Amino acid sequence: MRILSTMIVLVALAAICNAASVLVYDNGNGITTLMGMTGIAYDVVNSTSIMGMTTAQFKSYEVIITGWSTGYSGLINNTAWKAAIDGRVMLSGQDPDCHQTSGGVTLVKNAINWAIAGAGTGFIALGDYQTAWNWTPWMTGVTTTVNHGEDVNIVSAYASHPIHTGLTSALLSNWGNSYHINFNTLPTGFNAIDVTNTGLAVNIIREATTVVPEPATLGLLAFGLLIFCLKRK
Repeated sequence: MRILSTMIVLVALAAICNAASVLVYDNGNGITTLMGMTGIAYDVVNSTSIMGMTTAQFKSYEVIITGWSTGYSGLINNTAWKAAIDGRVMLSGQDPDCHQTSGGVTLVKNAINWAIAGAGTGFIALGDYQTAWNWTPWMTGVTTTVNHGEDVNIVSAYASHPIHTGLTSALLSNWGNSYHINFNTLPTGFNAIDVTNTGLAVNIIREATTVVPEPATLGLLAFGLLIFCLKRK
């Protein structure tokens, strides 16, 4: 009964703290337009408004997502978000926010829902072919190739993965440059779910690194969340 009561408190406080469980970093390349097409509620920050955010504030979201190409100064200059990410992660060589095809909208919507369904705070970053995500904590020792191609193939082992619900290789391909960067090697803990015709990774994912808290800690989490909510108001 105590566990049930604590869980109810956690859910209620989470609803009070955030109307949206998704935080979008708007780098000006179409990500907010794409989010509107997914129908998923979100909060948005830019390079200015993100600067005052703390790790606890980033951690209050279930997933953080940013768009393709360029303009990551807020995430580069305020690195507090890095300590918040212990959930599911997707790095995509594609730029669905630019093309806004039905396949691209479905890909992003599925990826967000997959990240939310996991434990912790997730992270999704699209098509960074200019700096190859060197501002994230995962790319040390990873090699990539800038490659503006069309051929995206769902890896057979991941054909039934939630990110691929309603998708085919054809829906992920032929956008007029469907991807802009490939992974030659993968970050530790990541797996390729989509590849080119030659087997180079296009979309890669990592499962959550966090663990679900023991029941004895849930009360403390509820109390901490309550304090955080009060401070936000």
